[in-house]
Amino acid sequence: MRSTAFIFTRLFLLVLIGQALPATAVTEAVTPPLEMVRSASNAILNQVITDMILIEKDHAHVVGLINKILIPHIDDNIMAKRVLGEAWETASEATRASFTREFRRYMVRFYAQVLLLYSGEKVEYSAVEKASRPDVRKVSSLISRTNDVPIEAAYRVELRSEKWRVTDIIVDGVSIVRTNQVQFKHMIDRDGLDKATSMLEARNNRPFR
Repeated sequence: MRSTAFIFTRLFLLVLIGQALPATAVTEAVTPPLEMVRSASNAILNQVITDMILIEKDHAHVVGLINKILIPHIDDNIMAKRVLGEAWETASEATRASFTREFRRYMVRFYAQVLLLYSGEKVEYSAVEKASRPDVRKVSSLISRTNDVPIEAAYRVELRSEKWRVTDIIVDGVSIVRTNQVQFKHMIDRDGLDKATSMLEARNNRPFR
């Protein structure tokens, strides 16, 4: 299995979230998830190409692109909740809000760093799986790489508040939610949730390069 660092090197390509759908679209009668993913993918990649000069002048420009194009389609609240697990249940509303904010900033900064490495990889979407619940889908894809095996990628999308939102990303079988569950559980067991959140905030406040 590839190392975690390598697996997530192209992670931003997988955060290709669909457009909002009305609740009646659960049956996929309007726009299938596969088409939504393809549309969102084209939107972010085309914008990167359009803004290449701006990005070269100021790498932090990609942060704005991610916040504008991708983050509105991610359910960062449910992702933060699942990452914290039991710690979420005992945390105050203020603590939950602080962790969710910093976890979102962490994802944005990470995606921005990876987005700077984009070199035109081709993404092919291969399958859409239905879960046992009618409001959940899993879209599978392959990221082609020159002279190397493709990377298998998938993401979990849930219909929440009448919008399809991503709630997990899986690369070569490795879930970003579960990976962060392990990381933050260790930090929380050692230092407590408040300190773990403060440490994450300090990391997020470092100058972006």
